[in-house]
Amino acid sequence: MPRGRDSRSDRRPGREIDRAPRRARRRDGPAEEFVYGLRPVLEVLRSGRRRVFETLLSGQNEELASLAAGRGVPVREVTREEAARLSRGGTHQGVLARVGPYPYAELEEILGLPDPLVLVLDGVTDPHNLGAALRVADG
Repeated sequence: MPRGRDSRSDRRPGREIDRAPRRARRRDGPAEEFVYGLRPVLEVLRSGRRRVFETLLSGQNEELASLAAGRGVPVREVTREEAARLSRGGTHQGVLARVGPYPYAELEEILGLPDPLVLVLDGVTDPHNLGAALRVADG
């Protein structure tokens, strides 16, 4: 068998390749990510569902700084260049938050609720179709 790029014999000794799916690794490890943009960061602070390690600001924002302080979340000043780098070029509006993984619920937890509602959609590409499906499901 020719030694290709993915061949096991082609790997350096002592170097293990992690082939676990990303979702499995994120649930098990202390994964972090950045949420950016004023409204998304305000929402992640208000909701309290995700652990927020710190907020990063390039400029002044009293509302966000006050909310972060009230939640015990440190606020760090960053340059616009650093904010752009951390958001990977996304529209950050000078506001980012370093957060833990989103705590998804297991299906069994949802089905154990009184009057559970589960809506399964696949391949929805038009936001109007998604909105219509949600309105119909809501009754």
